[in-house]
Amino acid sequence: SQGVQIRVPKVDFTASKVQAQTMSSLSQSLDRMSNYFFRIAEGQAKIQGAEYGAENTPTNDQIKASIESGEPIEVVGDQTTVFGQYARNASLTAVADDIDYMMSTEMSKTIKAFNDSLDKPGSDPNFEPTELLNKLKAIVEGYSSALDDVSPGTARKLRASGGIKANAKFVTFADKWSNNKFAQSKSKFFAKIEMDDNEIFDIILANADDQEKLDILITGLKNKRLAEGSTFKL
Repeated sequence: SQGVQIRVPKVDFTASKVQAQTMSSLSQSLDRMSNYFFRIAEGQAKIQGAEYGAENTPTNDQIKASIESGEPIEVVGDQTTVFGQYARNASLTAVADDIDYMMSTEMSKTIKAFNDSLDKPGSDPNFEPTELLNKLKAIVEGYSSALDDVSPGTARKLRASGGIKANAKFVTFADKWSNNKFAQSKSKFFAKIEMDDNEIFDIILANADDQEKLDILITGLKNKRLAEGSTFKL
């Protein structure tokens, strides 16, 4: 018997391929357009957030009140949106700058008071270098701690910056205090020598006839004076 031949018609998928390519191209174009508008919106959010944060920064009075009360400083913004992040960063930067300025001003006032004390007669234990160091440390810690709960990283930077400034001011004052203390002690030392010289003269006259006793007295007085003056670079 003769076999039956069946012809399978050829299916042309060209139209389907073209349609698929068109849809893919359209999808890519929409993605690019979406990304473009997203970048524009993100850029606007950054600018607007930064402007909002700068315009709504806590005032110096509010910062001082927070420091005195121990309450955290309130800054605008958040950490979840682009607008919020840039608002918060701008506000934090402004607050940190204000705190740094206030901290430096407080340290300068303290240093002035200690420097002024050097011009006063006598020695006041309240204005010695160790007291200054304690005050400077308290100033740095007091101002920096205001941001401990808000931004620990910013607080650490303030402590580092304040510590460097405080150390420089302390070293400068300590040198002045040391030189001033030396000058005062030296002045007292020579004043005492002048008074002692008058007494020595009387003793020498009283023992002029006893050479042995006179030698002992003079040797003793010389050793005493050398011991008293050993701390000075005459």
